[in-house]
Amino acid sequence: MKRFRPRAAMVAAALAVALPLTGVATAHAAPEAPATAATPTDQLTPEPGAGPRVVNGQPATVGEFPFVIAGMRVGGGGPQGQSCTASIVGKRKILTAAHCMIDAQGEKSYLYGDDDLNTSGDETFKSKVVEFKAHPEYGGAGGWQQGHDVAVVTIADDVPISEDKFAKFATSNDSGLTQPGKEATAIGYGKTGPSGGSGKLMKTTMPINAAKDCQVFDIPVKDDQMICAGYDDGKTGTCSGDSGGPVVVDGIIVGVTSWGASNCDRYSISAKLTGTLGDWAHEQVFGAAARK
Repeated sequence: MKRFRPRAAMVAAALAVALPLTGVATAHAAPEAPATAATPTDQLTPEPGAGPRVVNGQPATVGEFPFVIAGMRVGGGGPQGQSCTASIVGKRKILTAAHCMIDAQGEKSYLYGDDDLNTSGDETFKSKVVEFKAHPEYGGAGGWQQGHDVAVVTIADDVPISEDKFAKFATSNDSGLTQPGKEATAIGYGKTGPSGGSGKLMKTTMPINAAKDCQVFDIPVKDDQMICAGYDDGKTGTCSGDSGGPVVVDGIIVGVTSWGASNCDRYSISAKLTGTLGDWAHEQVFGAAARK
């Protein structure tokens, strides 16, 4: 997967730039800088000649992760318009990043059942978005920089899988799953090369780090809102097109891929579900009574 940048423009190259993410990539370490510019992972664009982007990632399949679904939009940069990744949490409920719904323009839909979006016709399901709810404290376009980068989407049709295949995701009751040292697996359809979206489902495993050890970006990594996973040299991590995808520990989604360095070459940041964000998402999917 690769990390991605905000849809409008990249941050100045002098900084370690953080950007929203949308892919898994192999990154080359950049020279140390005072800060790395941040970018959301649905819009990160690697620098020319940066090399392959799935940093030590491996191919994955829908059979292995039956809850993973591709986020599509008109104008999306990946194959067939793929822009983000997401997780199925109910018959018509999808868990993804808020910036995938608010920051990215174009009619949106979800496509299920394809390990490689570069070939059409082998997918099993596609459905349009009916509505979505972003976390109420998400700050509009560019809000991923402040946190709360979580949304629950309702689609028009029932997904063609049984309930036992739906993703299980964390709440504040699961705080132990995101302790530093835990191993997390990120999954996504994001970029694996310096240009264009890969469209191939990929996975990569990374250690979870303490937020205090990840303050290398031009915006803060907030411990209550964000999970920092991976490595400072970016040897493996998420990238453009991976935004909204699951970060899994012990079979439970603990994070939603959010942002990273503009060239996908440092830590990978996800929205943290083992706190109030997970509680909010649980209420949107199952109702307030289910939390009592």
